[in-house]
Amino acid sequence: MKLGFLYAGQGSQHAGMGADLYEAFSAFRAVYDHAEVDFDLKKVTFEDPDGIINQTRYTQPCMVAFAAGMTAVLREKGITPAVAAGLSLGEYSALHAAGVFDAATAIRLVAFRGKAMEEAAAGREKGARRCLPLKVSGPFHTPLMAPAGNALREYFQGVAFADPQIPVIFNCLGDVKDDSTPIQELLVKQVQSSVFMEDSIRKMADMGVDAIVEIGPGKALSGFVKKTVPGIPVCAVETAADVENLPDTLEQLIKEKA
Repeated sequence: MKLGFLYAGQGSQHAGMGADLYEAFSAFRAVYDHAEVDFDLKKVTFEDPDGIINQTRYTQPCMVAFAAGMTAVLREKGITPAVAAGLSLGEYSALHAAGVFDAATAIRLVAFRGKAMEEAAAGREKGARRCLPLKVSGPFHTPLMAPAGNALREYFQGVAFADPQIPVIFNCLGDVKDDSTPIQELLVKQVQSSVFMEDSIRKMADMGVDAIVEIGPGKALSGFVKKTVPGIPVCAVETAADVENLPDTLEQLIKEKA
């Protein structure tokens, strides 16, 4: 079975995510116990008593740890991807953002801040279907993030990146990278440019995946998949029960689509 992994990003986080996985799987525990961060990763992720999980400096490490831990658990169970998209390759990468166009459902997400957002919310009579704030602490994937992108470019000069072991679809491209573009530059681009979610999902379909697994938390990306490529089975894994049931879930979904 050729699987695609689709990783959720900033905006889907919530206190308590991964707590049952930490209790159930040693591979998941290993990620959290050895993470080199400057705060109590487990306390923020599993409890968030200070209400800080939605602040980016905490959100991103929490999301990366969840993604890495879940991937380690699935790999231990022999469930590995042939292609991945939305993968958090660094603590600054995110997935939920603005500038996404989904032609299949005529949805456009646009970023606003401050008074502009208030005006957008008041202008629904002009055609907007919904206007709601995301659980993020910055205008990610827009030109407003250019200063952060420039700082990242400088920081990455001292960081070495290994080549991906499987094809990785970068959501700032909606495609895999070419040989001429370093990962560092793509991560900089991802911070301050649009996310091409529809293109990323269609690319996974073009690469012949039999099913797509959303690595949670949440199921928002599964909804995008169902609307964009309804012929490809998709399911989300967020809990220990989801992990244990995943082989049977995938088998059943593929049978139903056959």
